[in-house]
Amino acid sequence: MRAGIERILKDAETGDGKVYDAFTFFDADNRVSLNFLQKMNTELCSGNRFIQGYLGTKNPFDNWVTRVIYQSYAMTNRLWQLGKRRTGLPSQCGGTGFCIDADLLAELGWPMTTITEDLEMVCVLAQRGVFPVWSPEAVVYDEKPRSVRVAMRQRIRWMRGHFTNLFRFFIPLLRTGIRKRDVRVLDCALYLLYPLSIFAVGIQSVLWLLGAFIIPHLTVLHPGPLFFLILAMATYYPILGIYLETKSLRELLYFPLLLVFNWTWVLACFVALFTFRNRTWYHTPHGSTLDDGIHL
Repeated sequence: MRAGIERILKDAETGDGKVYDAFTFFDADNRVSLNFLQKMNTELCSGNRFIQGYLGTKNPFDNWVTRVIYQSYAMTNRLWQLGKRRTGLPSQCGGTGFCIDADLLAELGWPMTTITEDLEMVCVLAQRGVFPVWSPEAVVYDEKPRSVRVAMRQRIRWMRGHFTNLFRFFIPLLRTGIRKRDVRVLDCALYLLYPLSIFAVGIQSVLWLLGAFIIPHLTVLHPGPLFFLILAMATYYPILGIYLETKSLRELLYFPLLLVFNWTWVLACFVALFTFRNRTWYHTPHGSTLDDGIHL
């Protein structure tokens, strides 16, 4: 990536005045909405320098695995990304379907070294006061894993990179956010703690199950406010997001499978915590075409 970007920028400088306004990044197998570049141009003209498009699913109907992953992204787009845009908080870069101002990219170069370079770029730019903005109408369709094994391997890689960025950037971002009194920087720092919330939910859920069915006298936290918080995170939040985004009660029939599948995040976090120094990059198999019913 670094070599390619440097080559393109160098060629632009020596190309008889030819310059670029911005760069967009995609995975090779992605499809995008016909208005993608138009919407990105609108964002750039509005003064935004780092824009993330809507992360859609290219193959939501392949099987139950792609279906529940599609639901996860639908929920995230509706409640998290849209909510952050409306409140003025930074969104997150999804690693594909994003656009960055050419001058900003030239200034930044490509210093990323972790296996989750999208999150690393968000942290690096946050220290410079630049934050990603979500564009809901610029859609990129990304292929999702069709098996639990492949999805698990992908999520372990993501969590390894997340822990690396947590250990590298959390304290600097926290200090910068406090010093500048910038809630956007603090929001980026708090997002790095996301795996810890997965740990907390996973451990507490296991303790409750053990206390209820196997070890009756096991001491666990009283099921008061924390219980309802976990319940909301696991049920109310995704149900609301899935329905609002898909407008389909049928999608909710797959919700129990999503609850089970979400435990892969807990397992991925535990594995990644103890192996985060492993920088092995695994290729995710691809081969799906755009599902019928998706109109660009």
